[in-house]
Amino acid sequence: GDCFEGWLGQAHFPFVCLAAGCQRPIALRDLKSRLGESFIPLLRLALDEHVNSHGDDLRFCVTPDCPNVYATVGERVVCCSTCAVSVCTRCHVEDHAGLTCEEYEKGKAPADGVRNSIIEECLTDRCPRCRKAFFDFDGCFAVKCANCPCGFCGWCLSDCGNDAHEHVRNCRAKPSGCDSYFGSRAQFEGARRNRQRQLVVAYLNKLDAGTRAA
Repeated sequence: GDCFEGWLGQAHFPFVCLAAGCQRPIALRDLKSRLGESFIPLLRLALDEHVNSHGDDLRFCVTPDCPNVYATVGERVVCCSTCAVSVCTRCHVEDHAGLTCEEYEKGKAPADGVRNSIIEECLTDRCPRCRKAFFDFDGCFAVKCANCPCGFCGWCLSDCGNDAHEHVRNCRAKPSGCDSYFGSRAQFEGARRNRQRQLVVAYLNKLDAGTRAA
């Protein structure tokens, strides 16, 4: 039993007889009788491998966690029998009625570009000088870049030359009552959220009305 299940964990689909030179496929009923409750997860793995190895003909539904599979040939739009979502079988997204796949891709491109820019420029903390992203906070708001000599403020991300301590002590973005230099992780995250909110608003205000609506 343990040896058999260990072999299954390393074998590839389809499963075949272990006898030398046999290569006869193992019947599903035999696998079911040996595996019991472990048989259903095995079927799921078999389906995953089959669909992934036939990507030109088969795809999983576009709805996250939906187990249904649709054929990519034939009708341009299919309705998932499990979650009822209509799927475009050409570009593999929810149906974009009234638009060709090319028109749909062009239409979503500006929105994708805006989203990526917001993530990169507004939601990712970066050194104000070399633009290297940073993630660590050791408790001191006088931050030192690991990539260049820049010392910057953890409250407002201002470039303070090579040492940010003097700026941090008097930073206008620092809430009253805080320590001259040190703070908690919660204070750092709060300052980060406020800063990100201001950056996102400023970025969106620069966009034309049509792009903002998209």
